[in-house]
Amino acid sequence: MATALAHATQCIGVIRAKLPNPRGKAWQALAMYTGTSGRYLKTLILKVSADEKEDVYKVHLVPYFMSHLKATNKLFQATHGKDTAGGLLHWIGQREVLVDYDMQDGRRNELVKRRISSFDLPGLASVLGGASSSTA
Repeated sequence: MATALAHATQCIGVIRAKLPNPRGKAWQALAMYTGTSGRYLKTLILKVSADEKEDVYKVHLVPYFMSHLKATNKLFQATHGKDTAGGLLHWIGQREVLVDYDMQDGRRNELVKRRISSFDLPGLASVLGGASSSTA
């Protein structure tokens, strides 16, 4: 577990240091698709998948920007009618549905394939440490 924590900490450091400004041209399509703008605030660490073995943990590191904070608060306020912060879990659930739809439909729909390729995920992986396109 200590090794995983050290690795996640290192990855978050790379994200904080190297993640390009979401307004940059290279990842404009990805920023628009994910509703990303404003300054980087933090990285969310999410445990994923309910079907791993008891001692196996998969995590997603999700960069969280000012636009995401505004969206989470807007969701919470629309649901609860209060001028209060909240809505993070609802926002994450919406993102999951969006990605799942594209992953399923993208295997056979050329329009979705072109949209996903416009995100330049291999280029983003390269910026974040030279990861191969197969891990992006």
